[in-house]
Amino acid sequence: MRHAIALRILLDLLALGAVALGMVWVPIALAVVLVVFFGAWEIILVGMVMDFVWLPSAHAVPLLTLGALALAWIVEILRGHFFLTAAGSDTIR
Repeated sequence: MRHAIALRILLDLLALGAVALGMVWVPIALAVVLVVFFGAWEIILVGMVMDFVWLPSAHAVPLLTLGALALAWIVEILRGHFFLTAAGSDTIR
């Protein structure tokens, strides 16, 4: 259990670090991994940071935040329908 939490925190920090370094696909891929395996709603925060760092102006649509919200919501619905987690747990064992 502690290893799963440590892995989740590590993946979150890697995603935020990739945003700071300007890597586009790494945080998106890590967000998909986090939401599928952990049900991590903190990917919305990663999307917000990506939008704050990379949006060209303050009046642009925050697509990455909305995309993260849609991804988390859709995977959570699918998780309920297809039982993507083992024995009702939302962490990797």
